[in-house]
This record gives sequence, C-alpha cells and structure tokens, in this order.
Amino acid sequence: MKKGLKITLLSVLGLVIVAGVLVWMEFGALIKGANSCVKLDDGLYYMEYQGDDGFDDGDGSEASLCHLLFPTPLRQAIPF
Repeated sequence: MKKGLKITLLSVLGLVIVAGVLVWMEFGALIKGANSCVKLDDGLYYMEYQGDDGFDDGDGSEASLCHLLFPTPLRQAIPF
C-alpha cells in the first residue's frame, strides 16, 4: 500500500513540475515584463519587455505599424 501511494504522489509531483515548466516557458517573458514596471510620475510608467513583442512581422514602416495597432474599421476612419 505504501509503495503504491509513493508512486502515485511522485507521479503527481512530476506532473506538477512539468506543468510549471510549461507555464513558465509560455508566460515567463510576460511575467518578467510585468515585474519590471516602474512608476516614473503620476500616470507615467516605464516597462522593459524582454521577449518577442510581435513587431517582427512588419517591415518597420508607419503603415506596417498601423496595421498591427489599429483594427481595419479604425484605420479606414483615420487618415494616416
């Protein structure tokens, strides 16, 4: 009985560790970025993001940035 309980508990512990590693791999950069947030002034914050910000898809032009930041109806309403 004790041997079966020990195997079950170690299996559950192993699954928890694997799940924790997978969560950190997925959200680790977001957590680090949120922890780096510093208040500079009233309503002004600074955050250093050390991960993929998702802006590598564009060519760096203003039009490419507008496509990433604004949805299509808003882009049509605002002349850029």
